[in-house]
Amino acid sequence: MKKLSKRKIKTKLHPVMTYILLIGGIILLSGIFGLLGLSTNYTIINAVRGNFESTTEAVHSMLNLSGLKLIFRTTVSNFSSFAPLSMLIIILIGIGVMDKSGFLRSFFAVISSKLNKLKMTYLISLILILSSIAGDIMFIVMIPLTALFFMYSKRNPKAGVVMAFAGLTIGTGINIFMNSIDASILNYTNLAALSIDSAYQISVF
Repeated sequence: MKKLSKRKIKTKLHPVMTYILLIGGIILLSGIFGLLGLSTNYTIINAVRGNFESTTEAVHSMLNLSGLKLIFRTTVSNFSSFAPLSMLIIILIGIGVMDKSGFLRSFFAVISSKLNKLKMTYLISLILILSSIAGDIMFIVMIPLTALFFMYSKRNPKAGVVMAFAGLTIGTGINIFMNSIDASILNYTNLAALSIDSAYQISVF
């Protein structure tokens, strides 16, 4: 009798393929929801009048001719007009060069040898929270750096990715310093306050 060996088949989906499947799923759902005529109602604040207005938005199908034309017509412009694209490419190239040259391995090895794991985790968390004041670009910089730091410290790099994302997200929402999110939310706060008191103003200070 032949003995069948049990193997664990691990399938890893490439990130590019993941995005392609997500895009295809969204296009398919838009066609289904557009065919069903689904729509939603939501309330906006009129910045001029200072009152609430109700508006309705219907699902636009991307599976019809106009939707397919929109996809192919705006693909290049959407990619080229993506503001962080140039910064993203430069940062990732820089991190890749530092990693391949051995600089990050030596630098992180020195730091990890001076601190224990508890202090190291606390220090990195604090750095991640404070670095969020630089904006969304820190998600591009700190997530791969934290993963490499964990890997060269003989820890799970996936835990470093989770920790970096959590620290940056916490710092973006609740930080001891004011960041770009606070300035953006302040505009909505002023608009909401105008619906109650037309003379009320909140400054960044």
